[in-house]
Amino acid sequence: MVRSGFFQWIRAGWSGINFVQPQHVIKGMKRHDRNSKAILESPNLPTSSEIASAYKRLSTLPQSDLTKRYTALQQARQSLALQRGKIKTDDIKRQNDYFNVPREQIIEELMVEYLKLALGKPSPIPQNIVTSVH
Repeated sequence: MVRSGFFQWIRAGWSGINFVQPQHVIKGMKRHDRNSKAILESPNLPTSSEIASAYKRLSTLPQSDLTKRYTALQQARQSLALQRGKIKTDDIKRQNDYFNVPREQIIEELMVEYLKLALGKPSPIPQNIVTSVH
């Protein structure tokens, strides 16, 4: 029985035709449930005040500092993708490609990395890029 769900499959398909099979939706919901439970029940999950504090620290940084951190994150991601053969050298973006990324998007992506590191998951960047404030 499904007690709650989400609509990640609503636009699935191709050319406006939804080819999603019910078992795909059910598997996706179970995967989401399993992952959410693992995060919420983790002994490493920071307290809500620690998460809020990390967000506040990032939110008060000047745009130039946020952009430097975001650039380091994107370069680390690209380096990993290059090593794993997911992208080619020609696909690597230049540093100045990140100056127009919205501030909220930068903070959100850095917060995801903060939570990954707090939960003991791998992250392409060192913890000080996310948590330290100069």
